[in-house]
Amino acid sequence: MTTVVALILAVLGSAVVAGAVFFVLGRRIERRVAEVAGRSVKQESERVLAEAKRGAEASRTEAVLAAKEEIIRSRESWEKEAQKRREELERHERRVEEREGVLDRKLNALDDRDREIKRREQGLTDREKTLKSRDDELTRVIGEHRTRGDLPLHVINISAHGFMVDEAPEMQRGDRVIVRLPLIGRIEAYCIWVANERAGFQFERIIRLDDFVTMIEGLQPNPRLRRRG
Repeated sequence: MTTVVALILAVLGSAVVAGAVFFVLGRRIERRVAEVAGRSVKQESERVLAEAKRGAEASRTEAVLAAKEEIIRSRESWEKEAQKRREELERHERRVEEREGVLDRKLNALDDRDREIKRREQGLTDREKTLKSRDDELTRVIGEHRTRGDLPLHVINISAHGFMVDEAPEMQRGDRVIVRLPLIGRIEAYCIWVANERAGFQFERIIRLDDFVTMIEGLQPNPRLRRRG
């Protein structure tokens, strides 16, 4: 009986000891497994983080490359547009230069016409002055009267035989005057009639026809109206 009890106690004691040993071993194994699992989780986390970092770096690199490509495409597009605008501007400049050249030629032509018109106007003015001077030379003469001195005479008609004046300054029949005619020179004439402030004079001698025609032609400013031989 005692032996049985002792045996039972011994078995129970061994079981208790074994249980305690197994408990301690189990705790150690559990901690070891936990440590291994912790290390595995950390390594996995580090690996995941490393992969995520590499992925992020790759994404960043791709984004940078994409941005550079977009910049390059934009710059190429801008350069094409700028080149197109430069070509249009050059064509516009050529058109403006051509138009400016045409306008310059037209302005030069107008200037030439203005100068020609002014030259012709000046020529007409000079001819009018010449005509007036010659007309005055013929129509405005000074008659040298023996007793009344120099008398201004306005000749309104002349021939080889004599001349007629208007605004006769108290002229009387028989009055004699000496006048100076172009090309003819000094020649005496006497008053043969007076009427309505007009007076007619007859030269003391008849002017030769050739001399008279030469005098009249010399007073004609337009060569086309002169007599041709």
